[in-house]
Amino acid sequence: MSASSASSRPGAARSPFRGRALGLGVVLLVLLGTAVLLFRQAHPPLPIPVPVQLGTLDIQVRDYLTSLARKVADAPVDSERRIDLGLAFAVNGLWPEARQCFLDAGRLGSKGPLPALYAAVALQEIGDAKGALTELRDLVRRHSESAAAWYRLGHLLATMGEFDEAAAAYETVTRLAPNEWRGWAGLGEARLRGGRREDAVSSLEKAVKLDPYARSARHVLSQALRAVGRTAEADREAAAGKAQTLGPMPDDWSLRALAHMKGLPDQFEQSDQLLGQGEEAAAIRLLEDARRYHPTNTAVLRRLALAYLAGGRAEEATSLVAAALQRLPNDVGLILAASETAAATGRAEDALLLSRRALELAPRLAEAHVAEANALLANERDAEAADALNRALELDPRNTTLLLQLGDLLVVNLGKARAAMDHYVRVLDLDPIHPAALERLAGFHLRDQEWESAAEMIARLRALDPSNPTVHRLEKVLTTSRPQ
Repeated sequence: MSASSASSRPGAARSPFRGRALGLGVVLLVLLGTAVLLFRQAHPPLPIPVPVQLGTLDIQVRDYLTSLARKVADAPVDSERRIDLGLAFAVNGLWPEARQCFLDAGRLGSKGPLPALYAAVALQEIGDAKGALTELRDLVRRHSESAAAWYRLGHLLATMGEFDEAAAAYETVTRLAPNEWRGWAGLGEARLRGGRREDAVSSLEKAVKLDPYARSARHVLSQALRAVGRTAEADREAAAGKAQTLGPMPDDWSLRALAHMKGLPDQFEQSDQLLGQGEEAAAIRLLEDARRYHPTNTAVLRRLALAYLAGGRAEEATSLVAAALQRLPNDVGLILAASETAAATGRAEDALLLSRRALELAPRLAEAHVAEANALLANERDAEAADALNRALELDPRNTTLLLQLGDLLVVNLGKARAAMDHYVRVLDLDPIHPAALERLAGFHLRDQEWESAAEMIARLRALDPSNPTVHRLEKVLTTSRPQ
């Protein structure tokens, strides 16, 4: 079709305003560009905080912080990127830089109470408790619905000795989040410190009922029970509490912050938790990333080898440890990892030789005796394995895992039920809410027709987790076997 025929179509006639509209569009774009340039000159991008100690940080932490800073530089008005950088600073103890990022996120439009909340927490960590208190009081006035903000206010007030005002803040937490045990625990602690002992007990018992494994709440509860004269109960709660302190209340940034922990101690803790939860692949990924930055760190290599074993990658575990031992043949941690790897891959005699090499180097190390026990088990030398575990317990007598392991070995492999029970009882003495020990003792009492003792163990298990299928199974056995 020719240009002339196209122009002759209906509706194709040239508008007298079309050229002018295009010209105006160009002018508007130029004006808009000029306005943006002038705005940027008047409002330059917020600077990115740089820690003065950046060069001395762990190499992985430094690299990670640098990568986050680059992302902020690529999008300087993106508040979410500022928040991630601030959280990374915070979890690595760089509080002045973290505070600046949280304040900047608020300036850039981040909604809700968390930017100001975390900025106040950072100010407290820096050492300005009075300034943090002022900011938190202002925050709860503006965001009265934030349980997390009220909790932080209560915690700070309690640390400053303002127990009545702290209790009032915690009471607000319990109204806003009645099923959050930390609010009740904080309230109980504030009441206890303020002299309201009976009220403290009731609040703390509420916290423990909401989460029976809230050990920090149990620790404070033991103090409150002792204060009102309930000594026997106090002793049991003290054993379960492990002298832990109340931690911060979770919020929408809590899990987000965990992803920014790149220091080795934090990553070791995370990998241990992942392995305990059966998430071997995630633990391996985390430790492999740590290994890239710390290729010769024996703690990293050992944990990675054990993660490989847990994930069914025994050959990789074997080669990893063997290569490391060529460089450091006398490293006890690597030798122990090699022993465990050998036992897991069917090389029982090698496992035993390696464990005894570790014992030569570190005879007072309980873990070396445990490795010997595992190697002896792999060699089907069960009685000697029990002796090795006993030696480990002599060095670490409060280790409930060892006590449980020895008890299981005695009853399953050696048929010594009564001796095994003694070890399970010892576990409960050290940790009255240990579910595995409660379960095993309940089974023993049912077998021996000790109905009242069995009922007590089952009741304690039910208090910890009413939905546990094991509880229902044991209750059924008790009901059908117990004389009416």
